[in-house]
Amino acid sequence: MTRPAMMSAESGTFKDLEEELKCPVCLSTFVDPCFVCSRHHTLCRGCHQAIATKCRSSGEVARCPICRERLVDRPLENPHVRGVVDSWRRREQWLHHAKCDAREGAGNCACLQQVFARCEHCDRNLCEMHYANDQMRFKEESSTLIRAAESANQSAKQRQSALQQWSRLFADCRDALEHQRQRFDALSAMAAEMADSSRGAALSTSAAADAVELREALDTGDLKVASVAFNRLNRRGLHNLNSLTKTPKVSPPVKSGQEFDLKATELGHEMERPFLEAVHGDSTILTPSGVLRPTGRFSAAGRGHPEEPFRQILRRFVP
Repeated sequence: MTRPAMMSAESGTFKDLEEELKCPVCLSTFVDPCFVCSRHHTLCRGCHQAIATKCRSSGEVARCPICRERLVDRPLENPHVRGVVDSWRRREQWLHHAKCDAREGAGNCACLQQVFARCEHCDRNLCEMHYANDQMRFKEESSTLIRAAESANQSAKQRQSALQQWSRLFADCRDALEHQRQRFDALSAMAAEMADSSRGAALSTSAAADAVELREALDTGDLKVASVAFNRLNRRGLHNLNSLTKTPKVSPPVKSGQEFDLKATELGHEMERPFLEAVHGDSTILTPSGVLRPTGRFSAAGRGHPEEPFRQILRRFVP
């Protein structure tokens, strides 16, 4: 809003109030306002008496000039209008003598112009010019705050959408890890069963011990120990797989141990790459800035999307 527009609005407000405080008969500010009819219209007490006297002398019925109802003989005071009129007159007297509180110029000198209004934002009595400037500055600051709030709201919505996507991705990863944990539990149970039934086969007993060690390491979160046990199981499984193709006849305990090693080898092939990447830190990780940093064969350059490594793992291991 321009300065003339603001000044016009402010001036219009006071003029409207001033018009409301004028008597409809004498067109001046109310003096001793009172109710003059059954509809509670207000006139000056002197104006009511003048109308009543004139009508009595002419033999007419005295009527309200607003609604044409009969005037009451003894009008009652209107305390509300009286209070507003008194406040208005005090304000007019104060404005006539009060000076502007604004400071201007290099010497920070007082304005000393007559007060136009009291600013509700800076709580100062200001002249017409300084009041308009203050209103313009307040509007500009309000617009800046509104724009900043809208921008922050839009940014918050975008971040919330991104967080929801990451939440779904992490939930999928958690489900995949739980699935692998169940498979390792089954492997550990199989190793324990093989250890009980294959005490005479040293090789199978060693494999069962490695499986138990791998299970315990996974339970405790010791990835280094788990990596060593996993590598031993993998190497032993490959060796036993080759031996299985060359041996025509084997005893039941040895055959059970070989079947166990074969299953461990198959599981090792499935888990080798993601497991070793998790152990040695060569997997896709979340950087402190909140952006995925792809490495190795799961890089974003090879896959085209930073979430692709996790989805590759999910497709490989979740049935």
